[in-house]
Amino acid sequence: MEYLVAPAFNACVLRRRPRYRAFTLIELLVVTLIMGLLVGLVSVAIRPGERAVLATEAQRLAQLLDLAAAEARASGMPLRWSAGAKGYQFRAFREGAGWLPRVGDDALRERVWSAAITVTRVTVEGAARRGPPLLDFYPGAPPLLFSIDLALGAERVRVAMSPLGAVRVLPVEGLADAAPAF
Repeated sequence: MEYLVAPAFNACVLRRRPRYRAFTLIELLVVTLIMGLLVGLVSVAIRPGERAVLATEAQRLAQLLDLAAAEARASGMPLRWSAGAKGYQFRAFREGAGWLPRVGDDALRERVWSAAITVTRVTVEGAARRGPPLLDFYPGAPPLLFSIDLALGAERVRVAMSPLGAVRVLPVEGLADAAPAF
């Protein structure tokens, strides 16, 4: 006689899950830390030095002072440059109102120093100017001979008007201990 054996129940077959290869949380944190350190080192290395920042600001100031002198001659309106601890501005003289800020003039607007730049000395026509740093440009007047010494850390430069009327940036030596002019 033949017996048919039928399974009493369908047994569950345990399958092994395929093993996925992945990064652990620790590995991800270590990689993130290393990338953060590299970005920090690169950003410090790329940042311009004091000399480059001061040279850029001095060149910008020289161009704006040259523009202000030309604008005063062309418009017939006196202009004044004045500097403070945070930046500098140009003002126009209005009869009865005095020195007013330039409105609607993008080039001769109020500006902020891009770093901790200080004006250490202003010389007008060979004499050191006392009080706050300022220069007046009058229409019809000959070019104003001036020099402005700027400092940032140990770096120094001079913005000066030549007798021919050109504003230039010159290096300054030996003024490492100069104090701000105001």
